[in-house]
Amino acid sequence: MKLGLFLLMSVGLNIFLLGAEPSSSDLSQFNLDKDLVNSLYQDAVTESKIESARSGSDLRVHAQFSYLVPTAMSLSNQYFDVQYLESFSTLPGVDITVSQGFWEWRAIRVAVSGRTGFYRKDSLSTVLSKSGASFRDMIQLSRIPIAAGLRADFRIFNKIPFRPYVEASVGIQWFYQSGKLDKAIEQGFWIPFYQGGVGINLFDSEVANDWFGGLDVAGSIQRSANSTQVAESWALNLGVTLNL
Repeated sequence: MKLGLFLLMSVGLNIFLLGAEPSSSDLSQFNLDKDLVNSLYQDAVTESKIESARSGSDLRVHAQFSYLVPTAMSLSNQYFDVQYLESFSTLPGVDITVSQGFWEWRAIRVAVSGRTGFYRKDSLSTVLSKSGASFRDMIQLSRIPIAAGLRADFRIFNKIPFRPYVEASVGIQWFYQSGKLDKAIEQGFWIPFYQGGVGINLFDSEVANDWFGGLDVAGSIQRSANSTQVAESWALNLGVTLNL
């Protein structure tokens, strides 16, 4: 767009100069203007090349450390109910997201994304049996989410490396629990969920073909879509974006 604007200005300048009576002072002024025009042209060409290179490679990988904070979590089978809320204040893990941009307009970029990860923690938890008895057991809980969604980035200022974004996804998460005292606690659960989040991308490189895509700081809310098993939480994420 800037290159086209530059060409339009150049044509107008040439028409104006052709219609004027040249003199020595005019020619000196014209040389100064010509140098300025050449400088603007080089800047426009350079920016155009950078934008073309960045838009031509729009596949990105987002690697994040995530701390899940349960707001409601209990898993049950035909023998036991395990209450996680009081013992699992956080569930740490790692998320890997791959996004591919498919629509871009002005400062807005929209991408389709796929995400997976791995979470794990051991903690002493309260276990309720179906007969009404309760006991404490060392429970190991693992989580693997698989989700797909959309991510929209917004560049507010061209010269400031600050890019807010929003994302939404749906998927399924696999929880696997095991205990020390009773093997009947051991079981896996598939729980569908949906998630929404906001974040900011900092220090995104402006150099064409650079692998570094900036640092991500984000927060998200997750809700389960299963009435039997409950796994709801919010999360704090910190990670890095890589341009492929």
